[in-house]
Amino acid sequence: MDRFDCMKSFILVAKNRSFTVAARKQGFGLAKVSKQINFLEEWLSSSLFIRTTRKVELTAKGEAFLDYAQDIVKRVEDAQNDIENRDIQPRGEIAVSITAGLNVAFFIEHFANFLSKYDQVKLNIHNINSPLTVLEGTCDVSISSIDVADPRLVKYVFCSFKRKLYASPRYLEKKGIPRSLSDLSHHNTLVNTLTHPKGWQFGKSSVNLNYDYLSSSTDELKNAAKHGLGIIWSIDPLVRQEVNSGELIEIKMDEAQEDVKLYCYFLQTSKQDKRRILAEYLLENVDIL
Repeated sequence: MDRFDCMKSFILVAKNRSFTVAARKQGFGLAKVSKQINFLEEWLSSSLFIRTTRKVELTAKGEAFLDYAQDIVKRVEDAQNDIENRDIQPRGEIAVSITAGLNVAFFIEHFANFLSKYDQVKLNIHNINSPLTVLEGTCDVSISSIDVADPRLVKYVFCSFKRKLYASPRYLEKKGIPRSLSDLSHHNTLVNTLTHPKGWQFGKSSVNLNYDYLSSSTDELKNAAKHGLGIIWSIDPLVRQEVNSGELIEIKMDEAQEDVKLYCYFLQTSKQDKRRILAEYLLENVDIL
């Protein structure tokens, strides 16, 4: 078994305190990560992790080995990147689909830094929340909350959010604050046809809703909510500025909350390809809280 690959898995398990997350980030099964860690432990004749049903923690020897492993992996990867990219620099246009809200809030600074680092690249930003743009060939990279499984796509996970209900103070003063899912049937709902083509689904609960305003644009729906047209169901970072300014108010309802992941998509491609270079740069540098 390749010790270098085993060390990379070990580092991911240590950083994330999770075998499952380490496997997902590398795109292979949990069993493979377990075998890699077992191989290292047999090789070192030492336990690296304390494993329980609730948590994974480094042993004292595991903490010591982590420093060595990180240094080894960094040195090897730096050497590999230096040799591979010595005469190769990304160039040309990269089309990226991302909503304006996410771009302005979290990504635009990193796009600027990427362009400074790779001065022969230019970015073409499409304000769309859909990984289908990559499959259709209209974009090279997509940053989206929509979960798509397709063997042609590489999918990275940035982070997880909560999807919650929001409305303007004016709307809530007029229509009242819904307290339960059944109350939503008496309200105007603004629905994103890309993320929810069949309407809102709250687990196994069935609610008849009035879909008064449909759009494929997250930003358009947000503006509609700000103008008092109804309630939106949005991930929190997309409306954080409006909530902080008081233009929108969160409707507290636990049963209407949904866990949502933010993904980065691009087509299967080589290490030197500009699409992969951008995606991996963002994954390494963007920190969304």
